[in-house]
Amino acid sequence: MNCQARILDVAKTIPNTKLIYHTTTECGGELSKKLFVDSRDAQMNICSCCFRRYNSKAKQEWYGWFDGSYPPEAKVLGSKWYHEQLAASTQVVEPEEDGIDELQQGMESMRLSEEVEAEVEAEEVEVEVEAEAEAEAEAEAEAEAEVEVEEEVEEEVEEEEEAEVVETKEEKKAKLKARIKELQVAAKPGKMSLKDIQAAFKEITNLKTQIHML
Repeated sequence: MNCQARILDVAKTIPNTKLIYHTTTECGGELSKKLFVDSRDAQMNICSCCFRRYNSKAKQEWYGWFDGSYPPEAKVLGSKWYHEQLAASTQVVEPEEDGIDELQQGMESMRLSEEVEAEVEAEEVEVEVEAEAEAEAEAEAEAEAEVEVEEEVEEEVEEEEEAEVVETKEEKKAKLKARIKELQVAAKPGKMSLKDIQAAFKEITNLKTQIHML
């Protein structure tokens, strides 16, 4: 398997604002290491480049694992920050003058709905790889730095393998993950309203946070 870290993909703008966010995709780079996450309950693959970001003190460049939760303040599709900004941008504004054309309002509402639908679908579609300049910069950085942490990770793995797994904790995680899958299936345009989709994504974020806190 290849690197399972989440990386930035396509830059976009939140409707009615100048705020920039990115869609994300799975790195898929060549496997360099395996890390234990979620209190050692799961093992993830990671490449050298993503490991540097994962292990960096500047956490703003780490966007989590592709099938995991989003860092709350990350300016990416699906994060807490994204949903807050999207909700604020779609709030109804009181007209300053009477006689605003109702057809124009309807078209604007339809446009916003189509944009939200496109953002939701973009989360499940693989798109173009990162820009060539960024790839070259990462390749140079990989050539200059080798991370020597495998022995430390292996020692931690051996210690953790001896620890007992609490059954009630696993049951709780299983229920939370089942609820997340249920919401991901239901939160689609045509099945839910825009408001309900936004609420579903917020609930998914909260559920993933609960899983990480167990």
